[in-house]
Formats: sequence, C-alpha cells, structure tokens
Amino acid sequence: MARCTSTLLTAALACALLLAAVQPAHGQGRVTLRRPVLVTLIPPGVITADGSPQTLLFMVTDETGGLAMEANWRGSRADVGTLGNWTQLGPGVFTATYTMPPVSEPVTATLELKVKVGSYKAEKAYALTVEPAAGARFSMTATPEQLTLGQDEMVVLTFTAVGPAGSPLEGLDLQVGSSLGAVSEVQPLGGGTYRAEYRPPDDQKAPALVILSLVDKAEPELSTMFMPLALVGATEWKIEAGVPFAPVGMMIGDMPYGPAIADENGVAMVPIVVPPGIREGAAFQFDAEGQPGPRVGVDLRLPDFKCVEVAPMASYVPGNGAAGYPVYIFVVGQDARPLNDAPLQLEVSHGDFVALDVIGPGTFRAMYVPPAVAAPTEVTISAVVLGAEQNFGDRITVEVVPGPPAGFWFSTNPTAVNGGTQTIALSGEVMNPAGPLTPGTGVSFAGLDGVIPMEIAPGDNIFQASFTGSFDQPVPMSAEVTIPAAARPAKALVAWPVMDQVGVNGTMPVVAMALDRYGMPVSGVELSATTLNNVGTVTGGGPTDAFGRTVFTFQATPLSGATAVLVTDGERGIAVPLWQADSLMLGFGFPLQGGRLQTGMMQMWGARRGRLLGGAGAPPPPPRPQQAQA
Repeated sequence: MARCTSTLLTAALACALLLAAVQPAHGQGRVTLRRPVLVTLIPPGVITADGSPQTLLFMVTDETGGLAMEANWRGSRADVGTLGNWTQLGPGVFTATYTMPPVSEPVTATLELKVKVGSYKAEKAYALTVEPAAGARFSMTATPEQLTLGQDEMVVLTFTAVGPAGSPLEGLDLQVGSSLGAVSEVQPLGGGTYRAEYRPPDDQKAPALVILSLVDKAEPELSTMFMPLALVGATEWKIEAGVPFAPVGMMIGDMPYGPAIADENGVAMVPIVVPPGIREGAAFQFDAEGQPGPRVGVDLRLPDFKCVEVAPMASYVPGNGAAGYPVYIFVVGQDARPLNDAPLQLEVSHGDFVALDVIGPGTFRAMYVPPAVAAPTEVTISAVVLGAEQNFGDRITVEVVPGPPAGFWFSTNPTAVNGGTQTIALSGEVMNPAGPLTPGTGVSFAGLDGVIPMEIAPGDNIFQASFTGSFDQPVPMSAEVTIPAAARPAKALVAWPVMDQVGVNGTMPVVAMALDRYGMPVSGVELSATTLNNVGTVTGGGPTDAFGRTVFTFQATPLSGATAVLVTDGERGIAVPLWQADSLMLGFGFPLQGGRLQTGMMQMWGARRGRLLGGAGAPPPPPRPQQAQA
C-alpha cells in the first residue's frame, strides 16, 4: 500500500514538473503572426480594345500587412492581350500597361498575377471586361442605283454599320443629311443594317449629284461617311436638222442616242439620258449607210447643282474657348468629281476655326472651337467655295452650351497652421479667362467629416467657407468646382475621396459625378456603391443632384489594407481606390488608371478640384498658378 502511494506521488510530481516546463510564466513569450502577401487590382472599368496601352493599378502588401516596398512580377501574364511595363510609383503602388488588339465583340481577359515580395509569394487571377473600340464604318447600297427624274419617286438606301473589327453594330442612332432633297428617318433592320428613303425635290428636273452624309448621332466625330447619289435627267432634245425626214442622233458622254427621224419641217426630238457631270453633248446626222456624220457641239444649258455638304454635328457642344470639335465637309465639282483643291471658306456665327485639312478625296475636316458662353447659344456654321457661293455652299446649326471653367485654385487663410484648435478660411478660385462663369457655378468644400457648406462669394470668381478643427497633426481638406447639370444621357462616371488614404476605423467622404460624353455633369442619374471584396462599408447614394453629384461615406475596417469604393449607375462604374492605413503617410496618392475615357474624364475634373493638408507637419501649400490650366 505504501509502495503504491509512493508511485502515485512520483507520477503526480513528474506531471507537475512537465506542466511547469511547457507553460511560460505570465507576461513572457511572444507570438508573431505572418499575414499573407496580397495583390489587389483596382478595377479599371471597361477596357477598350483599340490597340493602345491602358494603365492598370495594383496594390501590394507584405507579410506584415504594410505596403510592400518592392515586388517582383516575373511570370505574370494575360491570356488575351499583352500585360507588361511594370512601374512602382511608391510603397505598395504599382502600375502595368495592358494592350488589347481590336476585337469584334466583348471578351473577358484573365490576368494571371505572380508576385514575390521578399521570400514570400502570392498568385491571383483577375478578369477584365474588354469591349470593341468605338466608331463605326459604313457602307451603302441604293435601290435603284441612281434615280431617274420623272420616273423614279424615291431611292431606298440601305446602310451597313460595322465596328473596327468588322462586327455588325446594332442600336446606333443614325442621321442622314442631303445636299439636295430629303431623307427619311433611319430605321434599324437588325444585324447592323439600317434603312432610309431618299426623295428629290418635287420640282427637280435637271440632273444633279446628291451628296449624302451619314453620321452616328451619339459620336459623329468618330463615325461619319459621305456617299454620292446620281439624279439622272431623262428628256427629249430638239434638233433642227433642216432636212425633212432626216435621221439624227446625239452623243451624251460616251452614250449614243438615236436615230430619231425628223418631221416634214426637219425637226427631230431625240430621247436622251443625262447623268450629273455632263454639261455638253453633240448632235449629228446619219449618212445613207447609217454612219454618224460630223458632230456639232450642244450646250445642254444645265443649271449648276449644289456641291457642298456639311455633315451634321452633335446636337450640342460645350464651349470654353479652348476645346475643338471636328466638322466634316465634302465638295465635288460640276463634273461630279471630288474637289481636293477647292477654295473652301468656312464661316461661323460664334467661335472660330483653327485648322482645315484634306483627309480624303473631296473630304475636308475643320476644327471648330466654340466660344466660352454663359448660356446656350445657337451657332451657324457655313462652308462655301469661293466664286461659286450660290451653288457651292451649305450650313448647319449646333447649340453651344456652357462648358466647364478652365481651372481652379484651392487655398486657405492663413496658408499655414502649425497646431491648436483654430478656425481658418477655405477659398476656391474658379478660373475662366476666356469668358464669364455660368450662372450657378460654385465650389464644394469637404473635410474628413463631410461637406463644408459654402458661405460667401466675395467676387472675382472666389468662393469661401470656414473650417474649425484641431491642427496638431495634418488635416486633409478638398474642394472642387460645381457647375449646373443637365438631364442628358450619361456616358461616364468620375469619383474621388477627400484623401486617397483613410485611417483604420476612420471614415472618408467620396464624391461621385455622372457625366455626359463631353464631361459635363448630368442630373438625375441613380448612383449606388459597394466596396471591393467587402473590405469596409459604404453608405449614401441616390440620384445625382443639380450639379451632377452624389456623396458617399466610406467606413474603414480595423485592419490596414487596400480597398476601393465601386460606384455604378447600373450600366457603367468606376473604382475609387483607398488605402486603410495604421498611420497616414504624407504625400501618398494613387495615379489615374483604366481606359482612355475614364482617365480622360478624371484628368478633366482633376484640373477643377484641389486637395490640401493643413496643420503641424503638413507640407507647404502650392503657389497660386499664374494662369488656369485647361
């Protein structure tokens, strides 16, 4: 019994010593957790397959969860298109070019990313949406191929529209202009085919060459075509042969007509067909063997026909005195041949032309620069051939609407704040040297807590607000121009935060705008937002306001890392990249990324907004620009 007790005590003692050996004392020991290397593609939106390089933006974190100071991308590729030209722009921020050759229909390209950060590796696959490039190529068939005046009432025009890669384009809003006569509205037939009807003027008797212009109303500067249509004159020409019952004939171009037998008075009526471009004919008498005799020239006495067609432009263009828009003109001579050296003169009721180039047989392109206007203004554009203004001219009208101002400068007063709780003045100067501001133009100010109401407009295009806060550390502030929006079709979205980085658990306002094809704000567009990979949350949304804007609020997570606010209107979207930081880094910012449309719109509005850091440790503010930059 005693022996058993001794054995149990020995076992218990050994167990206690073992536990003491494996359990560290309180407060001792350390566990270091390694986070996986993460590579995040900021969604670039739709990629256009036009063969030009487009920029993709990536965020890379290392095993500590911080921004990677370097990364090796060897082995990364795209299954369709070319991925390459990697560039590091700062800690954790990398860009790569992506080039996609033209495609005939939308495709999905997969990026296979292999990233090495130090001794750690990560692999990730991302899908890109690729669409065919904009712009249509047209072809036309006419039934009948030419219209015979007095016989044919109309010509059926059939158009085929294909994209850059040759695929049929459906759903286009096409418009046909005509130098003479009228064309019906274009009707879609499906499969990239469209139909319209041409009718000449009721009183048209003389042959003429009609110039038809076909444009895609959504993008006329990208998709314009000119097509000729012959109006043929069929008539009887009176010939006085002087010999009763003589057989006579005529030559019209290369075509002989006759014989026609003269009456007892020696007068014959010869049926002829005259195409446009033929100004003279020749009459002759047949000899006894039926051979044509000597020819006598005949002036057909045809009136000149209109030989200039200006293709329709978009229904409106914004004017700021700087941006230009192409106008296309087609010119033929009275011989129905294209005129490349025509002394073409352009006139415009408002604005100016900066260039006139020949881009094809008889086809001219001029760059029209509308003026800066404060209210919608109707503009008439005329094209005439000098010396033949009556018959060689054409004109179109276009509405010039107020465009965005040329530039913007954001500042504070005082310009430097070194600490403490203070109230400072925020000032936004809207620069538009070419003309007055559109009524209703203003400035929207914001800080980390949201919009800061504008208070006064002291004049000289300056708008001000006041901001109260603690400046013991750098405080971010932003401002942007606001201009009245219109209810037009939306073409693109832009969006930006007050700062590109947000503290963990912090909030960040994000401004989003709906824009038309020219980058002008559009009202009444329903916008919503989510976050990338559900990292963080976003609230807000709804229809864009009278300035085309909607404001969202992003709420960060407790962990650092990359994310994005994904804004959409249901048809298109934009990603606003954000870095959730344990501690903010001065000077951190994301570059523009995505396709040409998206980056172009962001650059446009980037010139009309500003960001500042104020407070202790903030960099000095930039100097006021000498002049606005468009």
